[in-house]
Amino acid sequence: MNNNQLLDYCLNKMQEAGADKAQVTLTMTDKHELNTESNMVKLLRSTDDLNLTFKFIKDQKSASTTINKKSEEEIAGAISKLVDLSKAAPVDEANDIAEAYEEESFELGVLEPDLDEVYRALEDLNQDMKTRYQKISGDAILSYDRRHRLIANTNGLKLEEVSGKYNFNMMFSAKDGDKITSFNYTGGSTCDLKDKLTDLGMLGELLDQSVEELEAQPFKGKFVGDVIIAPSCLGDFLAYIDGSALSDSAIISGSSMLKDKIGEKIASPQFTWHSNPRSNDLPTGYTLTADGYVADDLTIVENGVLKSFLLSQYGAKKTGLERSKNYGGAFIVEPGQDSLDDMIKDVKEGILLTRFSGGRPGPDGGIAGVAKNSFYIKDGAIQYPMTETMISGNLFDFLNEIKSISNRRVNYGNSILPWIATKGGTISGQ
Repeated sequence: MNNNQLLDYCLNKMQEAGADKAQVTLTMTDKHELNTESNMVKLLRSTDDLNLTFKFIKDQKSASTTINKKSEEEIAGAISKLVDLSKAAPVDEANDIAEAYEEESFELGVLEPDLDEVYRALEDLNQDMKTRYQKISGDAILSYDRRHRLIANTNGLKLEEVSGKYNFNMMFSAKDGDKITSFNYTGGSTCDLKDKLTDLGMLGELLDQSVEELEAQPFKGKFVGDVIIAPSCLGDFLAYIDGSALSDSAIISGSSMLKDKIGEKIASPQFTWHSNPRSNDLPTGYTLTADGYVADDLTIVENGVLKSFLLSQYGAKKTGLERSKNYGGAFIVEPGQDSLDDMIKDVKEGILLTRFSGGRPGPDGGIAGVAKNSFYIKDGAIQYPMTETMISGNLFDFLNEIKSISNRRVNYGNSILPWIATKGGTISGQ
């Protein structure tokens, strides 16, 4: 069977098993991965994966499962499991599948890899590490990832997406004699490898900072002051807000702090936040949602005003609210007017927060954890890198108390983010 015949076969078999409505998603991924260790290329690995994901609805009861083979025997076993799962599932009128509309196919990114370029990029990185970053040790992975996804349902829906990109990740620390720093990491995605890997995901700057952290000092005392949130940390915080306040579970349960705030101010007027999976600037974007819709760009917060939740079809039907144009991610925050240097000069006492290590925030947005790879700021200047220092605060308060946003942003391939200066962080040392 070709791909379309396979989808039709799965849908027919689910209907024969009693499904009132059904959806099947076929995802095929190819990965070509090159690793470095101790500044040497060590491993080339290629993998192919296939997943079939089924959604089965009968009598308004829904069940889902995924298999990684496409034989008739495996499909039959999966559908038998779905029948049993659906019998035990609760009745829920919000269970549904996407309506049919014109069949569409999409292509994103770079669809064929240049493995010679992958090797060259890693060799260039290895040379930089041997010459410019001799005190750094770390392992890097550069891969080409191609995904082919097809979605079909019993309403007649058929959608297809083929996407490809280069993905880079590196974990590293600095060492000088007996001194050693904590690990840091970064990464990013791109559609070409014309730029150095040290320019991707702020890697070069973070490597320089890691060397500075060899002279880290313990902070003594406690204060409430300013927090300059670096792009590497801002992405994590936005993902926390998405999960705790904007997506299905938080809105359906009513635990979201923002549940009744559409059209209201929830952040500083300086803050505008998009989810733009169709942006040409983001190679890790997407065109299809998991529930079978063509994704579109949207604005979550505009000049401080909440414009949209990130609800799936199920979340929208469950709450009676509007379905989101996409399922989140691909976050872009609009730049501000200030340079990072000027933002630092405006801090009487505070911290440049590069990485946050802690649990997920509660529904109220409260966070508490360790400020890692971060720097103490006093009287408008960075004083020194800090060893394990605690930071606590509230993400929603941070958004409302924004002092400035940098005019420079970092493109990670899956997000474009600035530095944000806010206030109200509690910093606790020894």
